[in-house]
Amino acid sequence: MTLGIYWVKRARAPESHPPWHWPVQMGVWFGVGLSLVWLIFYLVTGMSVWAIWRKATQAHLALDRPYWPWLVRHLNDFFMFTGWPLTFLAATGVWVVLRKVFRKEAPGEGDVMILAAALTVIILDLSGTLRGESGRILLFLSPWILLTAAATLNAGQRLGWVLTVTQGIIAIVMIVCLSLTGIYFTRHGETA
Repeated sequence: MTLGIYWVKRARAPESHPPWHWPVQMGVWFGVGLSLVWLIFYLVTGMSVWAIWRKATQAHLALDRPYWPWLVRHLNDFFMFTGWPLTFLAATGVWVVLRKVFRKEAPGEGDVMILAAALTVIILDLSGTLRGESGRILLFLSPWILLTAAATLNAGQRLGWVLTVTQGIIAIVMIVCLSLTGIYFTRHGETA
């Protein structure tokens, strides 16, 4: 994201862009901030980050899951947890930004955020490190999906119908599933 913002600032004002070392400085400050959190955690608990990492990866990577089918299943799980209407709206936003990039239009900072979020999800999925419960594990990315969907609606796109149609389809699927499982709603005191 830092490199993307640097790219935007450089494209907008080539004569007054930040120096070349600005992304490196931002990366160092980010690393210091992140390390500070883990240092405080270590001082309070006595557990090192690497011990936690080793234990988590032993259990996590021991799962025997084939790579190719889970490329789709992980994303499906994550998008179900996030919500399909937001996911479709965010995907539409990513499509709009990609069209801007391919037309060689100057991207905005919101466009960089949208591309960074999409690339993060794709890289995490393709890396193969997601194994089981990926919907819950990737929930930290849900705010980025929400921000992408909001940016799409705010960008003057007339895409509210995507959200409405998707919610309608989900309502129909829920009704069909409830009727197939035999769950019926009755008034208090009545029997089905």
